[in-house]
Amino acid sequence: MGRMLKTYLILALVFMAGQLLAQGRQVAECTIVYQLFVADKPVGEPRDPVLQQSLKTIYVKGNQIRVDLKSPDISQTIIYNKSLLSGAVLREIGDARYLTRLNPTVWLKLHEKYKEVKTNLVKEKRNIIGYDCLKAELSLPDGTTYHVWYAPNLVPTVKEFEYQFRQVPGMVLEYESVEDASRKILYRAVSVSLSPVPANKFEIPTSGYRELD
Repeated sequence: MGRMLKTYLILALVFMAGQLLAQGRQVAECTIVYQLFVADKPVGEPRDPVLQQSLKTIYVKGNQIRVDLKSPDISQTIIYNKSLLSGAVLREIGDARYLTRLNPTVWLKLHEKYKEVKTNLVKEKRNIIGYDCLKAELSLPDGTTYHVWYAPNLVPTVKEFEYQFRQVPGMVLEYESVEDASRKILYRAVSVSLSPVPANKFEIPTSGYRELD
């Protein structure tokens, strides 16, 4: 009887380990850097000069996120604490610096467009910077669709660094975004670091910015 119980426990542990592997590794701290491109641009055509000088960087630490978007025209940072449901948007345009506080109402208003997004998981695979990725299609009520590629073996603790990704079961390493009526922008990860992120990355400035309502 003791031997049967021991065998049962071993099998149960093996099953649980397999389940955890299937669900992917939860990533509590990471930094992802994306380059920007015009989606569906013909091969060989020069990159947009503004996008070529632009980078998007995502920082995740526990339940905190920071999103930096740097371009020649504007610098924007979003800091948000998922546990406290608070944060801020920082914008720098030339020498002007602005801060907008985030609370649950403002956060949801910012992402109203993606409130009813539907996520369809597609059985297509590709490799992005060494990570095996799967495809997902995001659909909005107005008929707009976006394609994303995600690494199912890496699951960030905060998926809402882009609110529309909250149903995607993995770390998104490439995605489309409609910036205006004329074109889609493609964000493609060029590096992923799983090293600890300094806590001061998530500190909201107390001076040097004009606070907006």
